[in-house]
Amino acid sequence: MKKSLVWIRRDIRIADHTALAAACSKSDEVHVLFVFDSKIIQKLPANDKRITFIMNALGELNDELKINGGGLNVLHGDPKTEVVKFAQSLGVDNVFFNRDYETYALKRDESVTKDLQKLNISVSSFRDHVIFESHEVLKKDKTPYKVFTPFKRAWYSSFNEEFSRAKTFKTSLKKFSKNIPSPFNESKLFENIKFEKQDLSIPTGRSGALKVLDNFKKRVSTYHETRNMLESTSTSGLSPYVRHGLLSIRE
Repeated sequence: MKKSLVWIRRDIRIADHTALAAACSKSDEVHVLFVFDSKIIQKLPANDKRITFIMNALGELNDELKINGGGLNVLHGDPKTEVVKFAQSLGVDNVFFNRDYETYALKRDESVTKDLQKLNISVSSFRDHVIFESHEVLKKDKTPYKVFTPFKRAWYSSFNEEFSRAKTFKTSLKKFSKNIPSPFNESKLFENIKFEKQDLSIPTGRSGALKVLDNFKKRVSTYHETRNMLESTSTSGLSPYVRHGLLSIRE
């Protein structure tokens, strides 16, 4: 493939990014896109701190892409139309993304996939947010587990048999396109999406995520003893970083 587009969603990073690694290995030129979904963010107050958290993460991602000769494209609107129009305008051969499993996301991705295929643009999706997808760890009768402990045992058993799923993916950093039609611009984006930048009390971006992970590694050996002590900072604090993909689940 000559040109590809990687649609970033809940995976705001370069490192260990399944779809990005695949696109860079199969393409001559790779574009990267994030879309602020108007249907989601229009329901949020203007001072919602999550938008600042995401914006900071996008800024770091853009800086990393620029260091490697590329840059991040950012749009605002309905992804079902914006992704398709952007892919068509670039003349890409394929759109890559990591699968999302929420009901809204599944319907959105199905719509985007169908419209891209109508334009003869291929679509490649990947397992990235999870080690096993929902259909991969089932009871003997092929129905889902309803009790956690038996599910946990089955999950561990499957993981021990397929430990290769923990391997990380390396991305070639030489394929990013220098053509950035809709470049990341923090101040203009805040203005366009009508949100106010907030002060945050937690580290942000990929760099912040790695610091939080490193800090938890120092405490994880005593986690089983301290996790129920509310006065103690014993939990990992990793939730927002995993939720937005600043860390991969394999990391």
